[in-house]
Amino acid sequence: MDPRGHRGLCRRAEPRPAHRALGAVLLGAVGARFHETHHAGAHDPRGAARGRAGGGDAGAVRKPRGARIVGAGAARQAEPLSGPRLISVALASAPEVPPETEQDRRVAIFDLEEHNSFALAAEPSLTPLRLTLSADRDAVTFAVADESGTPRAAFAIPRARIDAMARDYRDLCRAYASAVKSLPPARIAALDAARRALHDRAGADLQKRLAAHAILDPQTARRLFTLIATLDP
Repeated sequence: MDPRGHRGLCRRAEPRPAHRALGAVLLGAVGARFHETHHAGAHDPRGAARGRAGGGDAGAVRKPRGARIVGAGAARQAEPLSGPRLISVALASAPEVPPETEQDRRVAIFDLEEHNSFALAAEPSLTPLRLTLSADRDAVTFAVADESGTPRAAFAIPRARIDAMARDYRDLCRAYASAVKSLPPARIAALDAARRALHDRAGADLQKRLAAHAILDPQTARRLFTLIATLDP
């Protein structure tokens, strides 16, 4: 079942964030929405303004469009469906969060599984792969296995480095949600652009910091950051 069936998560393509440098720490190799944003087009603040007046489908779930961290990507037809990729993404452990954020997690996982490009730097031809994320107070750990479930590598990113970016992203998402309710189109557009830019920087930073361990494209890096951003309320 497509978890994005909840209309609150399936509005328009939305963005993601990032700002400080991530530091990936190799733990060891084994063996050898909020909003998702794929930039199919900028959100039209005039549509949001119309939604405040009762037009369109704004407010269908008692929450303004763009209020969530996760959302369905819209520009997916141009993305490759072949090549090294993940066939499953799972959370082994993560902090408990409110039901809404839990739903955001499910949608983020669905989006990542549906479209991604991911390979191990040490074994670039090994595909498909399975990714399991786990989070504690200190780090987010990436455990990668082959199709049969045999572990191939594990590496981690310190939480201290991720949390600042994720917190800023969540704050921008909430500010955008509030803006859609009452602010003029120009302010809505400015917040949308800031959110999208932060999401791009976060994805690029994540891609760079994981480069020694994993090869992923910008879209996959942004989707992965979106999932990481749901690890806390």
